[in-house]
Amino acid sequence: MARPDRVRALTESLLRWLLLPILLGLLLVAVSGSFAEHPARHLSGLAMAGLGWLLAVALARSTGGEEAANPALGWILLGSLALHLVAWGGNAQLSDDVQRYIWEGHLVLEGESPWAAAPDAPERAAQREARPELFRRVNHPSVSAAYPHLTQAANALVVAAAGATTEVLGGNEQRRGPAAMGLFYGLWSLAISWPLSRLLRRRGLSPRLLVVWAWCPLVPLEFADSAHLDSLGIFLLLAALDLFEGARSTSGEPQDESGPPGESVGVLLLAAGILVKFLPLCLLPALLRGRRAGQRMALLLLGLLALALPFLLLSGGLQGWTTGLGQYALKWESPNLLYRVVEGALTPFNSLAPGTPAEALGRILAGLILLALAVGAWRLRVEPLETGAALLAGYLLLSPTLHPWYLTWIIPFLAFLPAARARPWLWLIFCAPLLYWPLTEYQAGRGWLEPSWLWPVIVLPFAGLWWAGRRRQLLAPLLP
Repeated sequence: MARPDRVRALTESLLRWLLLPILLGLLLVAVSGSFAEHPARHLSGLAMAGLGWLLAVALARSTGGEEAANPALGWILLGSLALHLVAWGGNAQLSDDVQRYIWEGHLVLEGESPWAAAPDAPERAAQREARPELFRRVNHPSVSAAYPHLTQAANALVVAAAGATTEVLGGNEQRRGPAAMGLFYGLWSLAISWPLSRLLRRRGLSPRLLVVWAWCPLVPLEFADSAHLDSLGIFLLLAALDLFEGARSTSGEPQDESGPPGESVGVLLLAAGILVKFLPLCLLPALLRGRRAGQRMALLLLGLLALALPFLLLSGGLQGWTTGLGQYALKWESPNLLYRVVEGALTPFNSLAPGTPAEALGRILAGLILLALAVGAWRLRVEPLETGAALLAGYLLLSPTLHPWYLTWIIPFLAFLPAARARPWLWLIFCAPLLYWPLTEYQAGRGWLEPSWLWPVIVLPFAGLWWAGRRRQLLAPLLP
């Protein structure tokens, strides 16, 4: 018995020490200022932090749920807090989305619908005159709001609490508004560890696997520093999943005819998550399973209506609430994984639908593939957690737009995947900072120019790791 105890003690000691390179890497990013000015410094720091994270994940996987020492959980949570504080103190300027959050938050506080008109529309003249510096920083000013209702309410709450936007006073940039957003969405990022740790316990997995989320350097970088809204949506998705898992027996069926209260609360949390960002719709096939599918869908619709209806009180109401989202869905394209391959393969078929661009055909095909995946998950009665992981993975692979923070949606699910299936995604998340490479040229006004080496460096190893993890399954009928 002494030997296993020594091994566990050594494992825990090594895990604690691996926090050091992650912290140092993020600290280098935090003190380096803008990414566009010092890209090599940023990427070096993130490479150091990423390697420390990959080693920590590998070490966490080496222990089973029964052997895991509980003190590791407290250390992991403290490490996550430290990483978020370091990132919150930085200003890498990887995204200007936060300026739009602040702009739209002000509109809601003033009783104006953020979807009714774009920031540069004539109807917004009064707001532009009141906050000219903020308007100058808003990205895509000709596009109205794309974010759903709960996001708008959250941003308005933060703007009201912060009491100020970004201003330039005496040449020194005041970041009270962006810093408040970073604090808000960074806190939700920290909160994700709670439902994730509960899900790990329900599955009988090691609490050390929490490092998959808690110590991933991309997480504090995107939420505490860049203040992206996704952390709130991910929290609500995982909280709903935790309640769904708790409401099911070992056979996978509901525990009683009327359904446990936890499941109903989970459906309402899912409705809230959908109105932060629409990605929690990935659980829809799981809601449609079983005898109470109709009840769940009715409750989901009631939750969506209850959260959305107050916005009818705004000037403009819900007018144009899909306009900005539609422009994003149909026209936006950035570095992506497989969508470019899909779009390229469809170019010769344009003659079958004259006047239809290849990108429209590509989006239709990508949507049909995701729909087929959702139907397959429903027919095979796949559990909610696995359904969410599969559909999120499919979305990330086929999306025309893959910003680095989109990848954070898949990170919690990697704790539940077998090591071989998780490796390609771990590689992708490790490489995610490379997707910011064109930012230097973009901020200099020369457009978003993706270097020719970027896609193969990221995607070819991803494909190789995917094949290595799947080939045994694919070749199983041929193996002795």
